[in-house]
Amino acid sequence: MTLEHIKKRISSKFSDNISLKLLNNGEIVATVKNKKDVLELCIFLKNDVELKFDQAVDISGVDYLDYGKVSWDTTSSTDTGFSRGRSDIEESSLYKKDRFLVSYHLLSYTYNIRLRLHVLVDLKDMTIPSVVDVWSTANWHEREVYDFYGVIFTGHPNLERILTDYEFEDYPLRKDFPVTGKYEIRYDETRGKIIREPSFVNRGRLFKVIRKDFRYK
Repeated sequence: MTLEHIKKRISSKFSDNISLKLLNNGEIVATVKNKKDVLELCIFLKNDVELKFDQAVDISGVDYLDYGKVSWDTTSSTDTGFSRGRSDIEESSLYKKDRFLVSYHLLSYTYNIRLRLHVLVDLKDMTIPSVVDVWSTANWHEREVYDFYGVIFTGHPNLERILTDYEFEDYPLRKDFPVTGKYEIRYDETRGKIIREPSFVNRGRLFKVIRKDFRYK
């Protein structure tokens, strides 16, 4: 199974709506131009006799807000700044085109080959067709992406939060979400109940203390 063969099979039906490339590590990435065709494409990838991507190993999300912009440009990994920690984000950039990416990690048992399927969305339209009817494992994966990024998978049988608290607001893995969070939920012994209050502890930077003793020998 080669990249050219996969490109030929997919392009035979989706030539105008997909681009494929081979990464340096040997992985194949297919980017969908029109997200409305995701469901039809996934059905094809699973059922085509020369592809047979039987399993959706994972579905993940990425937020490209201010991607590539850092506060420090250095060669040392410990001094490198990340865009998540910056406070100079412009409001207009929140609605940048193709800000979010949904990545489908597919596996073909028959041909022992993997394919990553990429779909781009932005805040103006966060909907993508659900692929639960194609791969049942997509059920919880799609709920996780919805929970953390707010991507709405249309046609999902039970699109509810899966990892955050019941009353959690917003989406914690978006880059514009505060590092310290917006609220904390804890048990108050004085009141004898669980309370919800604004976050006030700054966890933006934690320093590592290196002790020169036996533990590092």
